[in-house]
Amino acid sequence: MYITLSDEERAAQRLREHLNGPAKREADRERWGDEGQGTPKLEPEPFSEQERFVIACIRVAKQHSLNPATVARKARGWTPQAWGEAYRAFQFTQTVRHNTTVAVETYVRDNADSFLSLQMVI
Repeated sequence: MYITLSDEERAAQRLREHLNGPAKREADRERWGDEGQGTPKLEPEPFSEQERFVIACIRVAKQHSLNPATVARKARGWTPQAWGEAYRAFQFTQTVRHNTTVAVETYVRDNADSFLSLQMVI
């Protein structure tokens, strides 16, 4: 009789559940962090249609070793200037999203005691 990889994975899972309790759902971990408690992570705003197209062009270009501007030109007839403007707007939006998220998460973390006392009052 042989021990397969799936047998080892099941045994490891059973040991983890025995030591740490039942596994947490991935959706909870993504929203609340690894601990499953505390302040929820901020949900970024959904991408605009243009941003989704820029992301798709970048992905396709990487998969096929192409220039993303070439992919945009073939897919929608964009000029290199149109691609450049859309890409710069996408980069700016990403930078703003990142900086805003970091700033808010830092503020919440640094002022956690104030938020907890507010929750107790409410």
